[in-house]
Amino acid sequence: MGTPVVLLYLGFLDAQEMEDGSRILLKDYVQWRRCLLARSKGTVPEEIWDKTFDVNGTPLTILIGSAVVGIHARSASDRATV
Repeated sequence: MGTPVVLLYLGFLDAQEMEDGSRILLKDYVQWRRCLLARSKGTVPEEIWDKTFDVNGTPLTILIGSAVVGIHARSASDRATV
């Protein structure tokens, strides 16, 4: 369709709302990048990350990014802030 596409694999940093004692929370971009590269190894070639490709005249950019997003989570049962 000719529309440029950006595919962003986004890691959420310090996502305390995801804490359950069994997960390792991501602390920074470097940790997220290492985790993503390790998990995608053998499936996605490492050299495709952070590059733009021409797909039949349309740009496709594949990025690794991270963000800290403050979420005020609420319990579904009592509407109390978690």
